[in-house]
Amino acid sequence: MSNEVLLGISCGFHDSSAALVGIDGKQLFASSEERFTRIKGDKSFPTQSIEYCLRLADSYAFNVKTICLHENIFNRIYSKNIMTPLVALKSLYKTLKASNTHLDQVHLVANRLGLNANDDVYFSSHHHSHAYAAYSAGDGNDGMVIVNDAIGERSSGLVAEIVNGKLLNTTLTPVNRSLGLMYSLITVYCGFKVLTGEYKLMGLAPYGDPVYFEELCSLFGEPDRNDSPNLGELDIYSDELFYKPLTDKLKFLPRPTNSKAPIHQRFADLASSMQKYLEISTITLIESQLNRSTVSPCNTLYLGGGVALNCKLNYIIATTFKSQFNNIYAYPASGDAGSSIGACINYIANACSKTISSRLPSVMLGVDSTDISQSKSADLLIRRPNINDQRSLEYVIQSLQKGRVGAVFEGRSEFGPRALGNRSIIADPRNPKALEFINSNIKNREDFRPLAPVVLESDASDIFEMQPNSSQLYKYMLTLALSKNYLPVNDKKNKNNESLVKYITDDLYPAIVHQDGTARIQIVSENDNTIISSLLTAYKLECQCPILINTSFNVRGEPIVNSKEEAINCFINSSLDFIIFDDSLVVREDQNPLSLIKDTTTFALD
Repeated sequence: MSNEVLLGISCGFHDSSAALVGIDGKQLFASSEERFTRIKGDKSFPTQSIEYCLRLADSYAFNVKTICLHENIFNRIYSKNIMTPLVALKSLYKTLKASNTHLDQVHLVANRLGLNANDDVYFSSHHHSHAYAAYSAGDGNDGMVIVNDAIGERSSGLVAEIVNGKLLNTTLTPVNRSLGLMYSLITVYCGFKVLTGEYKLMGLAPYGDPVYFEELCSLFGEPDRNDSPNLGELDIYSDELFYKPLTDKLKFLPRPTNSKAPIHQRFADLASSMQKYLEISTITLIESQLNRSTVSPCNTLYLGGGVALNCKLNYIIATTFKSQFNNIYAYPASGDAGSSIGACINYIANACSKTISSRLPSVMLGVDSTDISQSKSADLLIRRPNINDQRSLEYVIQSLQKGRVGAVFEGRSEFGPRALGNRSIIADPRNPKALEFINSNIKNREDFRPLAPVVLESDASDIFEMQPNSSQLYKYMLTLALSKNYLPVNDKKNKNNESLVKYITDDLYPAIVHQDGTARIQIVSENDNTIISSLLTAYKLECQCPILINTSFNVRGEPIVNSKEEAINCFINSSLDFIIFDDSLVVREDQNPLSLIKDTTTFALD
């Protein structure tokens, strides 16, 4: 490849990031700023991520040709699509203040690289960056692009076609019809934080029934219309994202943020209602776009924006359009973090008029386990040989069989919110107590949160009902699969107690099958040269179990561990029994108690 590379930057709203991309589209490095600062969802200018990019560029003698920003920061300013004059004034003030600061920081980076701050800085547009990131994760075929998020610049998404690597026939979605904002509104109403709690709402929905669906339709419009939702005068810049008409319609107050009280059933029902609204609205949008598509045949779908992280929605899309779309793709970091990649792909396609020749080879684009300075804590720990040693492998297998919980820290970190084997906590999914134990003793998080499985590709169809058009989504844990051993729940509500009731819906793998019989699966190949693949293969041979729990290596409120030091700290401060590193195995019971003294690091609750 050429030694010319692009520096991608995304910042300002949520989950800032930086990336290095070759001029052929090869994705060389990408990381969220939160992995360095340890502030979840960090929206600040990604100084540390950029610094790491530039060190890599120096070490490989890359020449940074252009800086690509994920959006035109001055297009964030008010337009008529933002709801009210008051919101417009807030938008204008916040945009001018932040945009000038970010532009100054970009110019400093440009000057450091010897670039012209006017000619060598490329401004993408927010939703085009999302769209091109999604395209880069696919096979390069022409198809349909759907982008949905909360807000970006002056819109909340787009529908388009992509032909020969370029977006065509693009229609932007106004902010006052934002599905992402509506989902965030209900997220806050259920007591979770905006921008970090939406995935909790998705996890809560299967505990409920859509009993408030009609109320949502009455307030926001029917979801099977192309002009819904209508968010009226919602103040998108308020800290609480409070909307009094919603309270008037529901006739109950919002749940306090991060309340420690048990979640009332009505909030699960509200989550279920919102999820149904999202699904119907998106299906309607896709059907409408198919009816006017000029791509023939239109059998490839690209999904972008933060809403593309909604696994249940992606599952519904895949099953609804299984005869229409042969392949569905989403970028693994499809929120704003992935836009540092998308901005670069947009530049290649439009400023350079090239079609990218390199596709996304792997989501392991982050910091290498050997790149960050060695852990002082690790030096104090007693270590066994890595699992290439038969005795170490046998210990891990036996520990998992006994219900113990461990972690994997290997190679480069994953780019995006999902742990996919390199920064993962693992356990046996057959243990009915594993879900409760991991949520309470390891992750220190809400007890309703589901756990995901990682499964060998050769065995996945024996355990789950797989959709042929979703192979890429399965690879990156971006969709669901229905368990073939699903035990339906006929009545989700406890008549005597209105708090949530959890049911075992799969007696073979109870820890990873959710209340609706689905699991957010990740598939890996036996041929993958990774610890997780080798461990699954060995576990299958020894225990006839080709599946493990795979949840992110962190505790509640903490970004996924980035360095060995952070991995050791998480190990010491939680109830993990072991960590599998590239070069060693660390076992809790081997250690001197003095080396396991907990530190006082705390993280803001997400």
